[in-house]
Amino acid sequence: MFLPLLSRDTFWLSQCFFTFLFCLFEQDRHTYYISWHWSIACVCIAIGFIGTFQSLHWQGALLYSVPALFLHRRKPEWIGIADVYFLGFFGSLLGMHRMMIAVLISALFGLLWSAFRQKKMIAYVSCLCIGVWISYVKGYYLWDILFSLLSTF
Repeated sequence: MFLPLLSRDTFWLSQCFFTFLFCLFEQDRHTYYISWHWSIACVCIAIGFIGTFQSLHWQGALLYSVPALFLHRRKPEWIGIADVYFLGFFGSLLGMHRMMIAVLISALFGLLWSAFRQKKMIAYVSCLCIGVWISYVKGYYLWDILFSLLSTF
């Protein structure tokens, strides 16, 4: 299904990454809790990303995790530490541009989640997994569309 979208050398790593995103989505959606065991899978994925086609983007990790960490320290009931951790992790994998697309998509899904579920708390990591999946597959294409829309103003 994803073979036309991705090159053959990254196909199997991408399939593992998509499976990881789906399992993380389901875990957060059902329990609203992410255990520390997920960090083992995150380290394995990061090692796979370094070895195949790209290095980790530290500026993407810092840009999204540091403000979230300050928000968590100020208002821990608004954002959990798992949200901060995964914003940094996915930011390091995707980079600044694709992560911006992922955060915009996840914010949209978060708003839809809260509107349909009628709950005060949303599973933001689940929403972030949807945004990361879309951004991983078509992130630069969506970034070009967003940038061209914003440049017309």
